[in-house]
Amino acid sequence: MDPVTAFAVAQAAIKGVQAAIKMGKDINGIMSDVIKFMDAKDAVVASKSNAKSDTGKALETVMQAKKLADQEKELKEMLIYSGNGDVWTDMLQERSKIRQQRQRDEIKAEKKKRQLAKELDEIFTVVLWAPLLVTVVIGASWLTLQVIS
Repeated sequence: MDPVTAFAVAQAAIKGVQAAIKMGKDINGIMSDVIKFMDAKDAVVASKSNAKSDTGKALETVMQAKKLADQEKELKEMLIYSGNGDVWTDMLQERSKIRQQRQRDEIKAEKKKRQLAKELDEIFTVVLWAPLLVTVVIGASWLTLQVIS
């Protein structure tokens, strides 16, 4: 999702959460908006902006991330004050677990990729040098036979 769309989705989701809480909806009634907000926030923070200059990109990304961090804080407070602070805490713990697992998976995939590259390099070396060595041995044998004859 591009950062502009993600930011708009986050804005709409947080407004939906705020309205739902004001109307007295329970936590289950706002979860889809909370999930949309968190996903969009992560997309904005992780994305590169389409601004024209590097400074513009940096400023836009930082300002959007700040606004979304402020809104995340408001969301946390809304959940706590509505009696659902445990949901917030559980979400943070689960998010941490998911991130750690993703990082472990990425490290494992990178190691596997390096191992495959190493194996391919070894295969390439054998494929390149074996015929050359065989050619040299055959050539030396032929030359030796020529000299002896």
